[in-house]
Amino acid sequence: MNTPKSIPVVDEYFDTRRSLKDGSYPVKIKVYNPTTQEKRFYNSGIRMSQTEYDLSTSPKRLSPELRTKRETLEAIKAKARNAIQSLPAFGFKPFDEQFLAKKEIRQGNALNSVQEAFQQKIMAMMKEERISTAQGYEQTLKSLNKFARTTKRPSLEKTLFADIDADWLQAYQKHMIQNENRTTNTVGIYLRNLRTLFNERISNKKLDRELYPFGKYKYQIPATRNVKKALDQELLSKLYKARPISPYQSKAKDFFLLSFLLNGINVKDLLQLRHKDYQEDRITFVRSKTKNTTKTHQQPIIVSVSESAKEIITKYQTTPKGKDDYLFPILSKEDSPVQIHNKSKAFTRFIDQHVKALARELGIEEKVSYLSARHSFATAAIRSGASMELIQTSLGHSNIKTTQNYFAGFGNDTHDDLAKTIERILIV
Repeated sequence: MNTPKSIPVVDEYFDTRRSLKDGSYPVKIKVYNPTTQEKRFYNSGIRMSQTEYDLSTSPKRLSPELRTKRETLEAIKAKARNAIQSLPAFGFKPFDEQFLAKKEIRQGNALNSVQEAFQQKIMAMMKEERISTAQGYEQTLKSLNKFARTTKRPSLEKTLFADIDADWLQAYQKHMIQNENRTTNTVGIYLRNLRTLFNERISNKKLDRELYPFGKYKYQIPATRNVKKALDQELLSKLYKARPISPYQSKAKDFFLLSFLLNGINVKDLLQLRHKDYQEDRITFVRSKTKNTTKTHQQPIIVSVSESAKEIITKYQTTPKGKDDYLFPILSKEDSPVQIHNKSKAFTRFIDQHVKALARELGIEEKVSYLSARHSFATAAIRSGASMELIQTSLGHSNIKTTQNYFAGFGNDTHDDLAKTIERILIV
């Protein structure tokens, strides 16, 4: 049991040993155990200049921002004292378990604001060359900060995860739909990114699960509305037989059909194919989407190349100086991951623009884009009798571990039959 003389002392420590980049200093929580004469410091996430700290400890009237910092510090110290009182006998290990589990603070590292967590996630995604994912988190951060600014809430730089509750999320959804004229789909995309950060913090024991604002009886992210993207056999055949009115339309049509014929391969994977990937009427590759996230046992996608696909490849392929050269002349070996991402996006826009124009000229009212080729492949394959397992393998879904076990059972003849079946969809 803790006696009065053995009760640990909780105080704050203004650490002026080294300033931060903005010239401020961190304010830490100091816990001193008189029994062992041991002391530990815990970062509060609060930082102030020398002038601000002096003001915050004076009886003078404080600015709203400085008052918030002072109140936050006092609240954290109160939490620490409560954690100490709840222990039958003090020890730093049980204290840490009690104190750190209830707060978003960690010994040895600065307290992460929501903005800092987003920035760390963005940097991690960039490091993994997952550029689209990084940009998605950037867009989410921008949207959440705009909401905070418009509704006069603290910016995400000053917001902790514990500050975001179901009411905050509901207010964001209402603002996005009523004031920003955005769809529930967009709201769902952005808030799923935020939810991922919450889950990561809880998994890493940086946040108590009780502070999780998502789920039943809390805030539920609106369900994404499924939009039909697949084209039926008649429309696909119409596109295949169409005569483009310009070289741009011709190229866009060819690459759209090539994606359909090559298992719905996406633009980034298609453009990153190298001559060594195209051997003996087969293309073998690992999806760029999973290449940097799956650590071991990456399952390559094998695509049998039909005669129609061969014609398109032959029309556009480069003359290789080596097997590592790109199959198509869109990317360069010197391109960085960001440049590859940007060129892939630009080429997707090029295809979408000209395929849509071609579809309009053909009287096709359905929305047509490069993504339609992938969905159309999957739909056509199912309707043609291909097993769901083969289609999952052919598409290289992100849940590749589940489909790996099935893949071993499919020989090349099965892939050849699927390629011919897909080709016959066009040649009616």
